[in-house]
Amino acid sequence: MSPKIRHLVPFLLLCFCPTLLPGAELVTTAGKKINCVLVGIGDKKIDMTVDGRADSLPITQILQVDFAPFRKEATKEKTSIIELLDGSQFRVKSYKIKGKKIELELYNSSITKPLQLPLSQVYYLFREPDSLKLAADFQTLVRKRSKRDVMVVRKGENLDAIEGTFGEADATGDTIQFEIAGGVSSPIRMSRVLGIIFNQPPEGERPTTLCKLIDKSGNLFVLKAIQVAGDKLTWSTVTGVDVAGYALSDVARLDFSSGTLRYLSDLDPASVVATSTNEFVERFRKDTNLDGREISLHREKFPKGLTIPSRTILTYDVEGFREFRAVIGVDDELEADSVVNVKIEADGKPIFSQKITKKDEPKTLNLGIQNVKNLRLTVESELLDLGNQVSLGDARVIK
Repeated sequence: MSPKIRHLVPFLLLCFCPTLLPGAELVTTAGKKINCVLVGIGDKKIDMTVDGRADSLPITQILQVDFAPFRKEATKEKTSIIELLDGSQFRVKSYKIKGKKIELELYNSSITKPLQLPLSQVYYLFREPDSLKLAADFQTLVRKRSKRDVMVVRKGENLDAIEGTFGEADATGDTIQFEIAGGVSSPIRMSRVLGIIFNQPPEGERPTTLCKLIDKSGNLFVLKAIQVAGDKLTWSTVTGVDVAGYALSDVARLDFSSGTLRYLSDLDPASVVATSTNEFVERFRKDTNLDGREISLHREKFPKGLTIPSRTILTYDVEGFREFRAVIGVDDELEADSVVNVKIEADGKPIFSQKITKKDEPKTLNLGIQNVKNLRLTVESELLDLGNQVSLGDARVIK
């Protein structure tokens, strides 16, 4: 296909499918609103038509895409709410925990088959009661960090939270093993359980989030990839759920914002430990390399970030954040070789550990830190620390 014809595809698609593609309002990061028809999504740009003309815009310049009309579907049926570690939230007709997996039946006209995913990706689940008070009380329990799993049962107009450890469920999903303090384990009937809050271990590396899809039923999907074909979507979630044939008319919003984020260079570490094999102790730098100039990794400039010399340990309070992202490498301006071992720990548990040298290509980090309180960055050299260092471009935590 010639470049000229390829450029006309979005326009031709609109002409031949005028009733299939709903209009949308695209909001840029600068606050500009554009009325358009969405015809393609890539990992770097969105293709659309504006007043019948083909156009495109980089995803980095897009805040969200809203589809009209937006009317959240109402139902008199009881629902359950399930949230995943990546922030996905599902409005569920029913669910079954079988073994180490959970099967979900969603309120959504495009997803008619139950979804299956690992139980290790679930943050909490909650069968909504009639009482708004109990719903609020459950969210209070979610916000309180526990070192163990929590089983929540109803006692009249109050909730009883029992700490322990959940094991596997039986093959029918009727019971699940629960071990309370003292090592006593027994099967618990799921019909008794109003809610479960899992204390999941740190995730380590996971796919980068492209956008969040909010549908008209109130479900929120955190996506790593999405494609448009006419009035249908195909997408993959960060948790590995693949969906094909999803109706574009069921979408309320595509959210391309990165959410609430904080750059580590804008935060004060909870603790700093810096030593040296020499008399002079080099201090870490915020938003510059060790010479005070802008961080540069493989010729890409980073106005925000950290440069950390060898024999430095930085600890940050990251409670309430879900992801840590950065580009890690050795600054271009360093003429000598640099060899350091970098270890990143979440509440003392390693989630990244690698030797970084001047010769290495920069590496993109995307680490899950849900339920993590302290993030520790340790940079060490095997011999002398003179000149050995690492830079973290765009080092940030995201809610």
